[in-house]
Amino acid sequence: MRSGRAVVEHHLDHEEAEIEPALAPHLGSPQWKAAAKQFRKEPPKVAGWFFAWLQDGMTDEVRAFLGTTIPGPVRTILSKVLGRGYHREIAPVWA
Repeated sequence: MRSGRAVVEHHLDHEEAEIEPALAPHLGSPQWKAAAKQFRKEPPKVAGWFFAWLQDGMTDEVRAFLGTTIPGPVRTILSKVLGRGYHREIAPVWA
């Protein structure tokens, strides 16, 4: 029997290998921009936890790409300040 972590990692590996390349050509589309606009309506804590999770274990290459779309100070505030609960409550479970 596989652990919960193994199942989640398998799922995320699938997303990175198959879904992200298919999504890449659409990142500047009106639909993508509409989705991003909807995300900005989320409460700050939700955005903070999302960005903390998103960057947890992120490679330098992917972090550099993220930096081309979201400025470093914004990422830091979201993930380190508003996402501190993620780092306190969730990240230790995955370590």
